[in-house]
Amino acid sequence: MIGILVRLPVVPHRHVCLPVLARLWCPKRTATRLELGVELVRLLAERYPTRRIHLACDAAYAGKALRALPEQVTVTVRMRADAALFQLPPPPTGRPGRPRSRGDRLPELIVIAALTATGWQHALVCRYGRTDPVELAVLRCLWPGVFGPRPVKVVLVRPPGAADGYDLALATTDLDASAAELVVRYTARWSIEVCFEEARQLAGVGQARNRTRRAVERTVPFGLACFSLAIVWYAVCGQPTHDLASHRTRAPWYATKQAVSVADMLAAFRRALIAAEYRAGQPLEPTSTEILEVQAAGPRRIYEGRLIQRRAWPGRRHETA
Repeated sequence: MIGILVRLPVVPHRHVCLPVLARLWCPKRTATRLELGVELVRLLAERYPTRRIHLACDAAYAGKALRALPEQVTVTVRMRADAALFQLPPPPTGRPGRPRSRGDRLPELIVIAALTATGWQHALVCRYGRTDPVELAVLRCLWPGVFGPRPVKVVLVRPPGAADGYDLALATTDLDASAAELVVRYTARWSIEVCFEEARQLAGVGQARNRTRRAVERTVPFGLACFSLAIVWYAVCGQPTHDLASHRTRAPWYATKQAVSVADMLAAFRRALIAAEYRAGQPLEPTSTEILEVQAAGPRRIYEGRLIQRRAWPGRRHETA
């Protein structure tokens, strides 16, 4: 699945993931998850050729297939602890022969973190709904096993005052972004996991028990698309102030609720659908044309000013107004 992370005024404290594309993955029957993901990103890039796309993914999606992405797409991925890094290629020496495509091999990430003891910088990073002080170390190098000859920026993250080691290692092809921006960009990826939980538990995506091939391929992507449309509808037509006030009235002990949730959005969407389907007010009086149609349909009688049509059912008599 490919989702777009957006900031909505109705949910100011976190990103919201809107699923836009999905593919069915079957082990040993389809392409790998990484190859399917790259295919979806390429479709998105072809649809918006002038947009800059920043892709954030976990370490499981760090592979050679990322090289097939167009130039407009930058990749920020979590690094594995055993990543083989190399220095940037040295300048040409002018001697005969092909110039070197990479520099010397760098040590493991844990060793790099220990060697850069004086290169850590303090920064404040807003992640997971709170602002935390962290220490960041940055270096430029090559990761040939994933990105080939394309230079990458490696960002190491650790808590302030840590004696050694690191908590998070990121590699990105976006060489212009700052280290703090890259950490925020990657941590926003957690909204995708939240989207999976909300789509399954609240919207019922994936609960259908399909048997045919085309139904299996279509039902879940259609459910994810409807999930995104419901959130977009609330962002445009919703009433978050009214919904928050109503929620506080029903649950006055819940004083920490400051913004609407996806469950509130889906509930408002259901109320709008019900209001559009069923008309409120008193039932309308039948017109002369409707009375004549009922009279021509079969046996009838008038009872207390209402037109009663009598229908014969096996073993009993049924009357409907």
